[in-house]
Amino acid sequence: MCKVYARQDPEGYRQTNRSVRVAGHSTSIQLEAAFWTSRRNCREPGSVNAEIYLQAL
Repeated sequence: MCKVYARQDPEGYRQTNRSVRVAGHSTSIQLEAAFWTSRRNCREPGSVNAEIYLQAL
């Protein structure tokens, strides 16, 4: 299992802050860059925006 993590690009583990509005409240959330990259890559036209997605989580 350690080999799986050892071969990953360290840039994916970089913490990234994003400002979002959740349930009408402005806040910031810090997640790994890999989360935001996968979120961006999985989006389809007409899909929900990041704020609605995070509320569902």
